[in-house]
Amino acid sequence: MTRRLLAAAFLLATGAAMAQDTGVPACDSFLRDYEACVSGQVPEAQRPTFRQALDQSRATLRQAATDPQTRAQLETMCQQQKVGMSQALQPFGCRFN
Repeated sequence: MTRRLLAAAFLLATGAAMAQDTGVPACDSFLRDYEACVSGQVPEAQRPTFRQALDQSRATLRQAATDPQTRAQLETMCQQQKVGMSQALQPFGCRFN
């Protein structure tokens, strides 16, 4: 029974993460790295602020990915955001791949 619950929890978590993908590889990579940093490196007291910014970035990028005109520009834009956020979050020990 415990294995079933763990498997169900894993599937729900995986499904939720996949549902939040933008479909643009550079954006999805940026969002995963950003989330890993916030969850694992940012001090607990500061996480709500960074979590809110992450959620807003995710929503904005997902919306932009639905528009064919902006979607074409997202790869470059997300690569630039990744570099910028990597530098901004470096004091927390975050490294973006």
